[in-house]
Amino acid sequence: MAIKGLMKELETFILPQLNAIKGEIKALDTKIDSTNNRIDSLRNEMNMLDRKLTTEIRALSEKIDIIKDMEQLKSKVAQLEARH
Repeated sequence: MAIKGLMKELETFILPQLNAIKGEIKALDTKIDSTNNRIDSLRNEMNMLDRKLTTEIRALSEKIDIIKDMEQLKSKVAQLEARH
C-alpha cells in the first residue's frame, strides 16, 4: 500500500510537469517549423538573385567582348588607312 501511495504522489507531481514539457516541445516545434520556412524563403530569394546576377554578369561580359572586338577592328582599320 505504501508503494501505491508513493506512486500516486509521484504521478501527481510528475504528470503535470511532463504535460508542461510536452506543451513547450510543441511550441518549440512550431517555432522551428516557422524558422525553417523563413530560411527556405530566404534561400529561394538568394537563388533568384544569384540567377539574376549571373545573367547580368554574362550580359556585361558579352558587351565587354564586343567592345574589345570593336577596338581591334578600329586598330586594323587605322593600320589599313595608314598604308594607303
